[in-house]
Amino acid sequence: MCLPGEFLCVGGGEVKLFWVLFATFSVSFAAAADDCMSTDQIQAIIADFKVRAEPLLNSFILPTEIVYKDIPLLANDPISSYVDVGDKTKYKVSISGKKCDGYLGDDEFRFLLCHELGHLAGGAPYMTFIGHEKNILSAEGQADYFATSSCLPGIFTDDENAKYLEKAKAEPHLNTLCAEGDDQARGLCMRVLSASLSFARFVSLTPAPNPFGGGASSHSLPQLDGRDNRVVAKTLTREYPSPQCRLQTMIAGFQSRAESTLRPACWYKSE
Repeated sequence: MCLPGEFLCVGGGEVKLFWVLFATFSVSFAAAADDCMSTDQIQAIIADFKVRAEPLLNSFILPTEIVYKDIPLLANDPISSYVDVGDKTKYKVSISGKKCDGYLGDDEFRFLLCHELGHLAGGAPYMTFIGHEKNILSAEGQADYFATSSCLPGIFTDDENAKYLEKAKAEPHLNTLCAEGDDQARGLCMRVLSASLSFARFVSLTPAPNPFGGGASSHSLPQLDGRDNRVVAKTLTREYPSPQCRLQTMIAGFQSRAESTLRPACWYKSE
């Protein structure tokens, strides 16, 4: 069954964390079939990701699969992903749907994969839900933090990242956030944070109400220099932070590689 208002389903000894990226495409992001990547192209991205993330995948207690299932393209076709930890012999990350033009480019798709693996590898704080043992899946904010602190930098590290310095032309604030290091280091920073920004904006355009705690009708587009100034009374372990809060978490995750950076108070409560 699914818990009310959430995309976390349990039953029959099975736990599935569902992450539905688009319940409904807005008109501006409705894509024709020609604008969508083919199944073979998506499979190629996943295959490349598996090679790059092999050390991480091999670190899990159980074998971990990443699988993609194509479904017919409909007007409001969603992209969805979930982690299945119900099988006692393996973990499975499942992706279904179409990856079309818009905010979800190749690196944003890789962020999605890193986020899902972050539920398995991110550590505390963990999701809490009724009727199941704790400490199985890392909370949503923690999965975002893991994606940019460990996973994405790891799979991008051997690329020619200096070419991504040009991303600052579209987002000048990247120069402030990515001021340290040589061109390769700064390019890696801009690549990771650009993917984070695009993904957070993609999420923010999901029509409200939605599982992300946001929506086009109630949230402006997340900004690299924006702030969700709320201070939670307790860590969010059963819901998504706001899209802006998630972006702040992604930035903090990448910055934690060089300095001690706290998770944002908009979802995380220090003990």
